[in-house]
Amino acid sequence: GFFTAALDGTFKKVPPGKAIPPTVALFSDTLLGESDPVTRRRSTLSIVNNTAARITGRLDNLQIRYQYREAPGGKITSLLLREAGGFYWLQDCVVIGDKLYCFTHNIETDNSKTDGFPFRIVGVDLLSFSIVDGSVDYDHPSIQQTDLYLPDPMSQERRTYFGCCLLPNTEASGAEHPDGYIYIYGIRHRGMCEQDLLAARVPEKSFDNLQAIEFFDGKQFQSDIHKSAALCVDAGTEMSLTPIRSGPYAGRYCYVYTKRNVGNKIYVRIADSPIGPFGDEHMLYYTDETEHLLGFGGREIYAYNAKAQYSLSQEGELLISYNINTLDFETHIINCELYKPRFIKVRRLS
Repeated sequence: GFFTAALDGTFKKVPPGKAIPPTVALFSDTLLGESDPVTRRRSTLSIVNNTAARITGRLDNLQIRYQYREAPGGKITSLLLREAGGFYWLQDCVVIGDKLYCFTHNIETDNSKTDGFPFRIVGVDLLSFSIVDGSVDYDHPSIQQTDLYLPDPMSQERRTYFGCCLLPNTEASGAEHPDGYIYIYGIRHRGMCEQDLLAARVPEKSFDNLQAIEFFDGKQFQSDIHKSAALCVDAGTEMSLTPIRSGPYAGRYCYVYTKRNVGNKIYVRIADSPIGPFGDEHMLYYTDETEHLLGFGGREIYAYNAKAQYSLSQEGELLISYNINTLDFETHIINCELYKPRFIKVRRLS
């Protein structure tokens, strides 16, 4: 996971040469430690389930301060712990007033799975944090359990959840045509490789009122999550939908994703509104790290989770991140080039 939000509540690109507003970044599973700059082999390694960072400065000279916890004795731990057991993977986030909100995937270990991913989602929480003197207070989160996760009792591969992408379309965020809503996107897994993109919305002033969330059923927004309709198919489990403010697509929206979540190809669709309709998919970029990183050793490398980082994009460009991972844990030890975001810039979709 890699999600960002400007702490002043804006959702805008950065003018050339200007500093970004202080920005928070949220991460899920994180590897911390030291590595050899020549061989790329890790010499120390700690693994935690979530961390954060504070990002400041200009885009060509960013300062990043990572945030995690150290338990007594110096052991590194996750920034946020799940009291009910298991752990949190952090999803998309938004700043409203003096609070940072983020959704979570509530994760439990599932050693019965044989696909290389021994865990399962069991719920979605909404976390909120006070912003005090320009810094996020991670020590005192407010936690709400939500009904934004629908399991299928007949299959772990069929489930629905929301919170993996947020689009603030409000005056406070700086939207060009604000309607006062924050759009919350979700995924319906219909099988191992079949994923639909879903949409919900909530008034900005009622963001922490879960009863105020409405779900798009293909014609209108209504209160029943079970009636959510697919905006398009082949969605990634993380993605982005961002406004286009100039160029031939001005006034429309750019949807960036990895098709079905894992693969070397980054795709884009153009949407007429935050709920579509969505145009045809187009391959935007081929990620070749899964091939050339093998030169440092390792195996079973894959790419996933492409999305735009709108608040870290310069005007006239769109910064897109994606991640590289491996199914083989030993590969993480011998090759520190894995498990950190990569970036590309797109200059035609501005």
